Amino acid sequence: MQLRNTHSRRHDMVMILIEEYQSLPTNTVYVIEDVEMIPAPAFTFCPKPSTLGRFPDYLIMSTQWRLELKTSTYIEKFQNISIPLLRLFEVAPKGWLRVANESIINGETIFQLDGVGHWSERTFLGNFEEKDFPYYFKCFSIFPKREITVGENSCSNILLKFKFMGIMTSDFQNKMQIDVYIHDNSEEFTNVFGLAPEKITIFNGTNTRLMVRPQVVQRLSKRTAPCVGDYGYSHSRCWENCFWEHVQLHMDLPCLSPSFLSKDVNLTAPNCTDMNAELDVLSMLHKIHNNSLPQGWKECNCPKRCNITKYDVLAPPTDACDVENERKLELNYSRLLISFPSKQVPYFREQEKLTLLDVLSNIGGIVGVCLGASLITLYDMVEMAFSTIRCKLMRRKNEVIDSGIV
Repeated sequence: MQLRNTHSRRHDMVMILIEEYQSLPTNTVYVIEDVEMIPAPAFTFCPKPSTLGRFPDYLIMSTQWRLELKTSTYIEKFQNISIPLLRLFEVAPKGWLRVANESIINGETIFQLDGVGHWSERTFLGNFEEKDFPYYFKCFSIFPKREITVGENSCSNILLKFKFMGIMTSDFQNKMQIDVYIHDNSEEFTNVFGLAPEKITIFNGTNTRLMVRPQVVQRLSKRTAPCVGDYGYSHSRCWENCFWEHVQLHMDLPCLSPSFLSKDVNLTAPNCTDMNAELDVLSMLHKIHNNSLPQGWKECNCPKRCNITKYDVLAPPTDACDVENERKLELNYSRLLISFPSKQVPYFREQEKLTLLDVLSNIGGIVGVCLGASLITLYDMVEMAFSTIRCKLMRRKNEVIDSGIV
């Protein structure tokens, strides 16, 4: 009788241990590593306004604008006079402006660079998070392939010089700015539902220096919190694609311009060819962002990425580098200096609290393998524990299925 009770207690202890292992308990380890090179982040630049000629700051119905646009829709006119990639930059790192070929799908233009990476050009709607009516603006995102040297105490790792002369033909010169975003190279830029990364704003006639420090987060995919390890997967693009698919499916839109859609989304609504319908759609989209989510939005299967790099951005006080650059800065230009001064990169690594080797070792201790117990006893105990867990899970599954039957 005493032997049976001992065997039962051991069985319960083994079962608890295996259940704990199956729940994938983890520890997060914080380490700082010294590195010489890091993968380059992606950089997104959004000029506002984004047009080379007169265009309404906010999209409102106006007889004057109808006559001046001479197009059937606002978006058609916007695309005709929006600033091209090469008109925005005067100076950029080597190869960034050497476009080999381009392709256009929906509202996304991809510029392939010679062995350096690629640009993505998109059109977005602004003021979703505010009460004002939306407006159009363009963003250019570059995804460099090359690694970046860190720890250099020089005046620049990445030097960019912007030309404000093109967008100065707009009626809104006093509002001219370029919004800059630094984000993970695997994450596409989008402003849908606050998914845009932290913003830095550049104004005309200024010198700006940014010091950037990456932080790497490495997670484990768990049943309760799954994540995706694929390099080509973008969490933000997944959410945006799902948003446009559900909007077209559930919102009964009269039309939709493909200019807003990424290359991955199919246009199922009719293309907007009338200004009245275009403004109706913009009003509907504005209400969605400010009031309610489209039906089925929560069904989007967009887990986060397991590995992601976040960037802390610091704008230090003016130093000798900036003073020297200020003397050489021409009118209607701005300069942006981006450096990565620290070789120390923090890593947040999620690790298994219990490995399979730990489990087997602990089970061995429980059933007395170290004291000469039979390996068959160990096998029987593990098999019995797993069988018990499977039976429990099957019972729970059947209960859920049975409760749903009417």
